Amino acid sequence: MAAAMGRLRLQAFKSAELPIVAARAAKELQRRLDEGPRSRVAVVKQDVHDDLYACAPGASAAETVLSTYFRSGPAALFTKLAADFRVVRSEGDPECRIWEQKWTECRWCPLEYFEAFRDHIPGRAYGNGAFAVDAASIDWGGYDLVISSDVSVPARVTKEYPRTVWCYYVREVKTSAYARSLEAPLAGQDIHLTQAFRPFVPRSTRRPHNVEFPYFLHYYGCFHELMGRPLDGERHGTFLEHHTDRALAAAQRSVLARAVPLFDRGPSSPAAEPEVPMPLGDHLDGLMSSKYFVKAGGRPVWGNSMVEAIAAGCLAIGDPTQHSCPFLFEKETSASSVEEVAERIRAFEADTSLYRWIVRRQRALIDYLCYTRPLLELMRTAERVRSTRA
Repeated sequence: MAAAMGRLRLQAFKSAELPIVAARAAKELQRRLDEGPRSRVAVVKQDVHDDLYACAPGASAAETVLSTYFRSGPAALFTKLAADFRVVRSEGDPECRIWEQKWTECRWCPLEYFEAFRDHIPGRAYGNGAFAVDAASIDWGGYDLVISSDVSVPARVTKEYPRTVWCYYVREVKTSAYARSLEAPLAGQDIHLTQAFRPFVPRSTRRPHNVEFPYFLHYYGCFHELMGRPLDGERHGTFLEHHTDRALAAAQRSVLARAVPLFDRGPSSPAAEPEVPMPLGDHLDGLMSSKYFVKAGGRPVWGNSMVEAIAAGCLAIGDPTQHSCPFLFEKETSASSVEEVAERIRAFEADTSLYRWIVRRQRALIDYLCYTRPLLELMRTAERVRSTRA
């Protein structure tokens, strides 16, 4: 009964509430951005971080986002707020050692794997250390907001800048640092960015320091803006989600390819070698030219790749039970097997009005949940933090 009521509430939100609340929120956000001055924002990572950007200070929005080793991350901070990006040297302060929990608690990779990123990023002739400086050497007072992936700046430094609001993601949500952060911010920090982007936030989980702020802060068209592409480009074919692409057997790929051709991602790295992801520019080219994005098979995921695909203009299809964001799916885009995915695609190919309706709704959802609402909530929460220090 509760599940059925939840589905009805979600359907009502999408059909009736979303157009109203999204329009109001978009208007308020635009007013804030237009009235200025806009918040000065820095995005920060440590030199042991095996994700996000690797570039020199002062890089453009496109240069920054396209320099990523793996994920596109909070790209809208660069396209809308002209955020700066900095790499800092890892510190021994307890709050700056979250990255170690990826091994000590999650058993991802040994610590040496992450430490190696200081000197060498796989597939590149440099490491994060080429751009890293001591956190204490940066004048953080030039920023209104500092957002780090894991806590990158120690409390002994943040206390020197009381006018700056300090925000952070905990990259791995399975760690004890993430669980502690849901209850209170870690030392020297003000706002915890939970990575979640649910339509409804349960009252029992709300805390003043938590902001539902996705790791992929995206909106439809952000990558077109970033790369200078028109929104109305021709689309065709299906782009397979990373884990799906590696997991599907040849027969399954054939089933999908008979519906519409598959985007050719090129050869994968040999299993015995460190994986070198497709350069983000090539990845985005594929998404911006593809009509569909499919997650069918492979391990369960948070859902960031789906957000990214919708922001790039694809219609996303897959199994809601494999995502932490099942609310992005409709019955027309839900499929638990490659055979069902192929059926969904054929239905969309036969009914262009259905395709246009569903893809518009997906785009409206991420515009609101993955850009407008979280950015507004961050601005409001930062204002509350500053008011307590006045």
